[in-house]
Amino acid sequence: MEYVLKGSKWHVCIELKDNGAYIKEGVFGNINIIQSELFTVSLKDITSNEKYSMPSSLGWDSIKLEMYEKRLSLIFYSCCITVKVNAISDDLGISWTADIENRSDALSVMGMTYPTPYMQAEHFDFFAPVSSGMVVPNAGNNPDFDKIINQPSYVYPSGVMSMQYFAVYRDNLGIYIGFHDEYANSKEFEIKHEEEKIKVDSFFHGIGASLAANSFKLAGYSRWQMLFGDWYDASMIYASFVRKKACWIPKIDENGRLDTAMRYKDIPFWINDYIPNSPLQGDNKPMSLSSVKDTADKDNWINTPIKLKNELGTPIAYHVYNWHEIPFNINYPHFIPAKDEYIKGSAKLRNNGIYVIPYINAISWEMLDGEDGYTVNFENTGIHSAVIDENGEIYYVKYPQKKMKNGSPSMLAPICPSKTWEDIIYDVSEQIALTTSSDGIYFDQIAAHGAHPCFAKDHAHLPGGGNYWVSGYNKMMSRIRADKPADAYHFTECHAEPYMKSFDGYLTWTWVRDCQVPAFPAVYLGYIGMIGRMLDGTKKDDIMYFRHQIAQSFLYGQQLGWCKSDALYNEKKIEYLKIIVPIRYRYACLFRAATLCRPPKVTTSKKPVIASPALWYKKNITLEQVLAGAFRYADGHSTVLFLLNISETESDFFLEFDKAEYKIKKMPSDFKVKENIATISGKLGPLEIRIWEL
Repeated sequence: MEYVLKGSKWHVCIELKDNGAYIKEGVFGNINIIQSELFTVSLKDITSNEKYSMPSSLGWDSIKLEMYEKRLSLIFYSCCITVKVNAISDDLGISWTADIENRSDALSVMGMTYPTPYMQAEHFDFFAPVSSGMVVPNAGNNPDFDKIINQPSYVYPSGVMSMQYFAVYRDNLGIYIGFHDEYANSKEFEIKHEEEKIKVDSFFHGIGASLAANSFKLAGYSRWQMLFGDWYDASMIYASFVRKKACWIPKIDENGRLDTAMRYKDIPFWINDYIPNSPLQGDNKPMSLSSVKDTADKDNWINTPIKLKNELGTPIAYHVYNWHEIPFNINYPHFIPAKDEYIKGSAKLRNNGIYVIPYINAISWEMLDGEDGYTVNFENTGIHSAVIDENGEIYYVKYPQKKMKNGSPSMLAPICPSKTWEDIIYDVSEQIALTTSSDGIYFDQIAAHGAHPCFAKDHAHLPGGGNYWVSGYNKMMSRIRADKPADAYHFTECHAEPYMKSFDGYLTWTWVRDCQVPAFPAVYLGYIGMIGRMLDGTKKDDIMYFRHQIAQSFLYGQQLGWCKSDALYNEKKIEYLKIIVPIRYRYACLFRAATLCRPPKVTTSKKPVIASPALWYKKNITLEQVLAGAFRYADGHSTVLFLLNISETESDFFLEFDKAEYKIKKMPSDFKVKENIATISGKLGPLEIRIWEL
């Protein structure tokens, strides 16, 4: 028996059998929907620990169908499990909800997948909210698919899977797939692809997983919607949802965040460095910042930033590591006291107009800190709040830094939000404000670490899934921010969306991949500061990479930089910084709360440069030498168009965009306009940045 849900440009056919139901076929624009399960339930026998799955298509005792106008309900019955799936349709698509009832004293529901389509088409593009957003061109036949996506599954929320929507389209017509959960419950997204086919499974971790007779509703709903356009249009659909419903959206006006001091919103450039090690710290260093030999000048971390600021002639902010007496990644969270060098050096930096913000880790407890004599340590305190995996073991991550006494590796255990941990990080924050000369704090890992399910039996939350990780860390930060100095700046690592209210900025250092698009800025520019990219490490001497990342981050609305101040001594780096940083500062009032417009199309005869991958990524990076972007002021009075040449030689260009979409009423005479498509061609000088205010 078949039932069809449909709109004017889409339909989905559901096949019912005596013992199951499944999606038989359908179409959304140019994308075909092919046969797949409606959902899969993951079960565990709590006595034997055996796991098994119940797909929607078989194994059920009976199914009940309820039909209403624009709504279909399917109820799946077995001896001890009932699943109810609702589909509400409209002309643009379907919204799916589901809940599960478990009546068994022997079984636990470990989780369940949301309804998602299995898609097929020739030559389709695939968007995923990985990094700043990524588009895999010709995804069904792209031999580099795995290198581009980098891994098949992602935890949400996390620093790599920061948002909850995907898109598949061909010739600007396809399907948007969003998971509209305004409380950011933990999920796992698995991307499956084969020739001309793709599917994204969204697994909702069961609330009360590992407990018998647990029942729950899948958070929010999955939305399948007609997509008229590409990744940018999908981003606008998601933006409409989060700006209306999401609990993490902060208040903004035409100058951006209301709770962030203006001086920080206008910072054009960031640097980072670590204070040279003391004998007590051994060789332990932040590895990503120490890939080149340290300078012999112990005061270089102070003097070179001051020289760089004077050379640029703009404000800069300074992200400082290794300011504490403990070694890096060792004896966390015992960050107090600060080194004397930091107390004196940060005061000098601030007196020279540099904003100084020290690092702390706000997630992890080093498991062997008790060996070094700390009265409150992991063994007697931290262990009670540690994340426990499904097997009852402490979840931890090994790092390359070594304990000073015995050389054992650093083992950092993520801490589940608790009053104990909240008190510790609150006290560290208060002591930094009271005893050091600092402009704020960097809270490492909060928007980076995945919200993995915790199965501890003695924590305040139910085991398994839910949003306790997000709500717990937001609660901690709310307390810290309530008592912080009025103009202190707080930022964190990476950019998982649901922590946005808790911070003034996100450190977007990992946005250095091939096939990136500015999806995250398209959704959230103005709601959170986006700070820099990884510019050193193995890519420190790659000048084209440096220029491209700086230029692209400019066009993504980010604050530039996050490199060491020794860029001052690289002739080519400082040449480009002296061009682009003052422009970023001049347009600070634009970037505070701008709308990132659909990027204009730009072509040039100059071939892109192919660079080796950055960080741990696998795909070479294509570095376009001519880049373009557009932003509209928050009050709508004008649109600003930027065209950048990162080549050391002259470059030709052809630029086009929809002037109606950009809300431009009158074009300058040097542009040609035909049916609202504005074009201009010409030449750019070496390293030129051309600007039109329209």
